[in-house]
Amino acid sequence: MKYPIILLFLMSVFCGFSQNENKFFPEKEASFPGGASEMNKFIAMEIQYPDLAVRNWDQGRVYVTFVVERNGSLSNIEVMRGGLTPELNAEAIRLISSMPRWLPGEIDGEAVRARCRLPITFVLGGRPSRRKRKELKRNR
Repeated sequence: MKYPIILLFLMSVFCGFSQNENKFFPEKEASFPGGASEMNKFIAMEIQYPDLAVRNWDQGRVYVTFVVERNGSLSNIEVMRGGLTPELNAEAIRLISSMPRWLPGEIDGEAVRARCRLPITFVLGGRPSRRKRKELKRNR
């Protein structure tokens, strides 16, 4: 039986300038082309809830950090704080890796590297059946 899937995203992106060991915040933060609304559309179209996560009713938030390079490409994509499950962590990394080039951060009109943090929330719609809840309790 296929469960309806509802994906909610908290699209607050936190960016900071990173070059060598100095830590600064850019005057203009790195951003997804088209802004947060376009990023929400991209995520809604591209995200794939892993089958194992659906079967186990895994839900929650995965925080991903990455660096927006001067040319807008994304690098150093990592899950923060251990993440949730290996499947949801891998999907969050795959999703960020598949994003188009971002607009880089700027200081004095010059493009700079910027470290960003993006929370991705995985939520399944509906409620598991009584039988599924008992099965999940036994397996934990």
